[in-house]
Amino acid sequence: MVLRRLVYSAIALILSGILFWRIAPSFSTEQGWRPVWEVAPPGLLEQLRQDYATEIPADVTVDVRQMQLLKLQQPESLPLYLINTRVYSLEHPDQTPTCGTGGCLFLGYIPGNNGFRQVLNGWINDFQVQGEPPVIGPVQRVLNHVPCFQLTTYNARTQRISPTQTLCFNGGRFVPAATQSLRSFN
Repeated sequence: MVLRRLVYSAIALILSGILFWRIAPSFSTEQGWRPVWEVAPPGLLEQLRQDYATEIPADVTVDVRQMQLLKLQQPESLPLYLINTRVYSLEHPDQTPTCGTGGCLFLGYIPGNNGFRQVLNGWINDFQVQGEPPVIGPVQRVLNHVPCFQLTTYNARTQRISPTQTLCFNGGRFVPAATQSLRSFN
């Protein structure tokens, strides 16, 4: 009798875990941050190589395929491909050419008529404090056919989480959703 209850409890626990895994929203997207080389659509990796080359000194070599990509998409929106450029120099494995005290360079792309259009080029502190919201997360908002996203950063100087803000595409660049001005987020 006790064994039967244990078996039923184990089955119920397994089934509830599977059900929760299938219906629970994911942390940031279904796949989360992944290496660019694994998930970039055709043409994006080449565009990234071209754009990134202008951001680093000519004598520095990096493997852009090791950058991390997060795809955000809402129903009826274009996909937004966010790229964290935190990679190490091949010549100096202890250096990250596009990271500094302000964070790391993040690039964002949407599909365009001839390839991909860069819509984000900004420095974001990608340090995530344990137990706090993800640095970049999805929101249920679309502006100009592009999904908005939530940005939560950690201020190392004050050792506090900065207020979370939602960034939306104003047709040219991403801007804080509250202002919706023509000012770029750079």
